[in-house]
Formats: sequence, C-alpha cells, structure tokens
Amino acid sequence: RITYFVMRPEIGGTLRWAVDAVPETLNTFQADADAATSRVAGAVLPSMYRLDANGRPQINSDYLESAKVVGTSPKQVVLYKLNQQAVWSDGREIGAADFAAQWRALSGGDAAYWTARNAGYDRISKIERGANDLEVRVTFSRPYADWKSLFSPLYPKDVTGTPDAF
Repeated sequence: RITYFVMRPEIGGTLRWAVDAVPETLNTFQADADAATSRVAGAVLPSMYRLDANGRPQINSDYLESAKVVGTSPKQVVLYKLNQQAVWSDGREIGAADFAAQWRALSGGDAAYWTARNAGYDRISKIERGANDLEVRVTFSRPYADWKSLFSPLYPKDVTGTPDAF
C-alpha cells in the first residue's frame, strides 16, 4: 500500500522546488539549454499538449479547448481554440501574438535568435488571430504531421519577441 501527500499551495503562496543545478538559461529553445531548463519550463510554462502514458499527445485543457486541422489545400491550416481562462501570470490572455512571436523566433529566419532547434516552426508561413481573441490560425507552407508538438512549451511574446529578450 502506497501513501502519498499532495500539497496544494495557496494562491500567492511560495513553492520551493529543488533542482540539481541552476540552469544556464530558462529558455528551453536556446542552444545552451539543458535538462534542468526543460524540467523548469515544463513545470511553469503552458503546453498545448501533454503526452499520455502511451506517448500520444493529448490536449491540455488548461490552455486549449480544441485544436484541429481545418484545411489542407492549398495549405495545411490548424485552428487552436484557447481556453478563456488561460492567462499569463500578469493576467494577460494567452493569444495569437504569443504564438506568432515564438514562431518568428524559432523559424530559423533570423540568425540573431540563438536557437537549438526549429523543426516544424520552419514550415509555418503565417500565424494570425482567428474569428476572436481566443482563436489562433496557424498556416503551414508544407504539411507538418507533428504539429501537435509545437508551442509546448509556449513562452510569452515578451520573452520571444526580440533576439535580446530571447
């Protein structure tokens, strides 16, 4: 029999979490990111999908109501419908501007961003607001089967919007 304790800190409280070492960066997409960076980012940043026990991506309903391919010809288009409760710690809604800033940083189109990888982001041709602030339309220049792996984690536009901030 296993007994365990679940701690639920109060809102506004402090959670102290031990890590093996202080990461060189808190940006998991930078070339010098390490395993500690990934653990911290995975714990504190939004992820649109989480992997289930079988390694299959499942929608993270804390951030997404739905996400699906809504077009394939002439280009693949994915429509993300965000959870209206999904906000950054400063209260700002998560939205298309955050998705677009991350895409621009990771697309490989600007060498000033020192990125470790750009798989998938390099296939996006545009990101725009959908029918309202809770919709994000991502258009790919070529089909990308692993689109569910993108935007996990998602950084706020203030972190990915410029090479210096990145």
